Amino acid sequence: MRRSQLCTLVLAVAIPIAMPVRSQSIHATPESGTADAGMASKAIVSVTANDTVNGEPATLGTSGNATVAKVGTWPSGVALNKSNGAITTATSTQAGAYTVRYRLCDKNVPANCAAATDGLTVIVASLVAAPDAGTAVTGIAATVIANVAANDTINGAVARLGPGGNASVAKAGKWPTGIALDPLAGSVSTTAFVPTATYSIAYRLCDMNRPSSCTTATDTVAVAPASTEVQASSLTMVDIEFDWGRDGVYCATCNLGQGNARFNWSDQEGNLWVGHVDPSSGAFTPAAGNSELADSSAFYYSVFGNGPEWAFSTQDGQIISQLVYTRYTPGTSAVAANAGAAFATPVASGWSANFFPGTAPVSGGANATVNPLASQCNTDPVAYAYFYGLADPQNLYWEPVSTAPGTTPALTPFAGAYNVHRNAQKPSIRWVPCTHQLVYVAPTPPDPLGVIYQQVFWYDTDSGVSQQLTFEPANHAEAFMFQAPEFGDAYVLVTLSNSVQIEIYGQAGFGDNGAPNFQLANQVVSTDAAEPFIGGIEPFINCTPTCQTYLFMELRSLSSQQSSGLSANGVAVANISPTQPLFNILAPQAATPNIQRIDLEYYITAHGPYLYYDRNTASSATSRFAWGNRYYIDMQLGAPSGPCVGSSAEGGMLPGC
Repeated sequence: MRRSQLCTLVLAVAIPIAMPVRSQSIHATPESGTADAGMASKAIVSVTANDTVNGEPATLGTSGNATVAKVGTWPSGVALNKSNGAITTATSTQAGAYTVRYRLCDKNVPANCAAATDGLTVIVASLVAAPDAGTAVTGIAATVIANVAANDTINGAVARLGPGGNASVAKAGKWPTGIALDPLAGSVSTTAFVPTATYSIAYRLCDMNRPSSCTTATDTVAVAPASTEVQASSLTMVDIEFDWGRDGVYCATCNLGQGNARFNWSDQEGNLWVGHVDPSSGAFTPAAGNSELADSSAFYYSVFGNGPEWAFSTQDGQIISQLVYTRYTPGTSAVAANAGAAFATPVASGWSANFFPGTAPVSGGANATVNPLASQCNTDPVAYAYFYGLADPQNLYWEPVSTAPGTTPALTPFAGAYNVHRNAQKPSIRWVPCTHQLVYVAPTPPDPLGVIYQQVFWYDTDSGVSQQLTFEPANHAEAFMFQAPEFGDAYVLVTLSNSVQIEIYGQAGFGDNGAPNFQLANQVVSTDAAEPFIGGIEPFINCTPTCQTYLFMELRSLSSQQSSGLSANGVAVANISPTQPLFNILAPQAATPNIQRIDLEYYITAHGPYLYYDRNTASSATSRFAWGNRYYIDMQLGAPSGPCVGSSAEGGMLPGC
């Protein structure tokens, strides 16, 4: 063989190259879980859920890459499922905290393994499902319970439904036809076809983390006939006022997400509350009316004759609802020397309470101020409010509902108009909506026979001009001025004359001083001769879609009117139209001679206006009335629609309807 051939053969021989050895990596990560004592429970779904084998997720079973096994002695009743990695407890497992150790191995021969220690807590489950109650009216579909789980708890925590929650709800047993449960929201609803009756419905509350842990509760749904009185709350809530959500238009994003379907009230302990109302059914949610605590230093309504009121304005592109009320300095006693006009504003953490600039009480109560009432114009960039000085009741003050400085006193022409708060009477003074003008009732000087009459006056806070508006020899109570659709959106004046006649005046130009002139256009009297006396009137607008102005009121018999104390009464609703009059008695006094209905307020639900009031009861015709509960009744005026929806406010309506 030639040398060249030999070299070629040597180069062709393969030389072995060393291959790297793959390292084995087994990671067993500790877990923790909770199980229920007294029942078979799954504490940990799989111990391998967060384990890895050679960089891959650990999987069990015949096609998996790993196996698991117990290490050491485990507590009695605690087991490991080798096929899926679950740790379970038996009904005999005692409550307590345990540790269990397991081994994770790959399927190599010999196997590579790692171990981990898991924590296990066996607890006595505490599920509380509290009963709820709701009401509906026959013929009207409604949400009668906003959330059955709202007052329930899961192991001490508030029950929360839906994704990310800790609880679930479902029907228990058979429910009546037409009554439904939404398992995500927890709401109970009725259709318009559910017959009048009281129904018991059961639901099951379960722990979302341990679905086998459940309990049940029985709720009550009362479906009342139309035009019957329905109890809204079993508590005594005196002098409540509804937010602008009363018009049936719900704004879930308004007021920093608190919505606008709300009402306010204060209790005798100084708490200023904001409650919520279901804009569909008109029910209070919760019935206790204590959804939000706005302040804990508010005077009770009876001290100065008026409770909290709403103030509306437009801020940051949405309507903000503030509260105005009489407050005492926090940490002091609720006496006149510590009183000051105040307002509360919704903030991200709840409510922020402040005295109006210049009204914070000082030693001796020299600048004590009370009974603010806001202008209530949704389009105002900042709301205005007026209030009184206790030391100088002939003066009326007003300023923006803000922390900006500046208080301007305005001397009123008749001091008696503002003295009534001393006698714990709510002053009959109201803003003309979306203006800086006021209408009020005040005594005139004696006539030639020495008779003094209560007449209606107008006052412009910008110019200081005052004008008497009514002149007939009669005593007026209540005064409202607003733009009415029946009068082509012109201003009307509504007042009560001699407690038996509601007078509607239409505007007839202006006087030389710029004050409006009015002429009598219509009169409204009770259609029930047995109940001719009227009180507590208030106007509102409802559009179906034709817009009309309505008045709700109290009705009394002669004996009730002459009673020196509290007296029984009925309630009614009327319109102001001269051509198509309506007068509907909702609850006659004669049918309930021992029932008193006071503090009337309206809320326009999605199904139409409801009338709310305190329903007080006397055991006999000669006994005193005991404070009762808050009720409502459907005024049967039709569901709201059309251009005026969203325009109602206490004491009058916004223009443009």
